[in-house]
Amino acid sequence: MVTTHNAPTAPFGGDKRAIIAHQFGRWTAFSAIRSGKHVKSGDRVYPALDAVPFTPLFDGGAITLDEFDRWHENAVSVMCQSVSPTRNERFNVSHAAKVIAVYLKTVCFLSGYGRPGLVEAISPPFDRALMKELSLKDNTFPEEHDHDDHMERVKVARREAVKRKCLPIELEALWRPDA
Repeated sequence: MVTTHNAPTAPFGGDKRAIIAHQFGRWTAFSAIRSGKHVKSGDRVYPALDAVPFTPLFDGGAITLDEFDRWHENAVSVMCQSVSPTRNERFNVSHAAKVIAVYLKTVCFLSGYGRPGLVEAISPPFDRALMKELSLKDNTFPEEHDHDDHMERVKVARREAVKRKCLPIELEALWRPDA
């Protein structure tokens, strides 16, 4: 049985639909990262994800890219500083950014929650296949990188999304199972 640490309310509402979207977002984020060599347990992912201050993304008027990017840098930092309660390990920037992106894709893009402009700001979860398609960094995907490197990837993804007339989060359609 997968433990979800049963966070009873969502940062964007307490109705059944919001709670389901929040729980499903947490589970999809965990599932997207657990195949990696470092993360196998929800005991590591869920507390770190729950420490992220998501509420500002759901309260207020339209969000700008700059505001989202500042929020994102802080959110990644919060996840990277969160220590696993069962192991003395921390997330690196790439894993933290991926967990956050998958959670937001599920909750905002698929479930429709969030401030106006939020879906347009969310970057795709970067993996090797998407990196290859975007021709970033010679097809290398470092295990560790800093937030500045991540933001360079985001800028490339945003430019590519404009070229393809899609949202950055929709660039995942470039992913190929055989890549």
